[in-house]
Amino acid sequence: MESPAWWTFLGYAPVWASVVAHFWNNGSLYVLLSWLPAFVSEGLGVDFHSVGWMTMVPHRASFFFLNFAGNVTDRLIAVGWKWVGFAS
Repeated sequence: MESPAWWTFLGYAPVWASVVAHFWNNGSLYVLLSWLPAFVSEGLGVDFHSVGWMTMVPHRASFFFLNFAGNVTDRLIAVGWKWVGFAS
């Protein structure tokens, strides 16, 4: 049996959902890493020494909620949900 061509995967909705999610996640990460420390320090007037801790709050929240959402999704699939999210 011959392997399918790699471009055939571009016809599947789950592949495009992953591509779009990856694109927006990287864009938001770039903004958080490059703009947020300057905004907190200059725009909000927070002392530079505490900026490092404050700019980690979105990353820690993201880590927590991504793990939480993954756990919930795994439980939904385990109890019989056949369709979760945009994937078909």
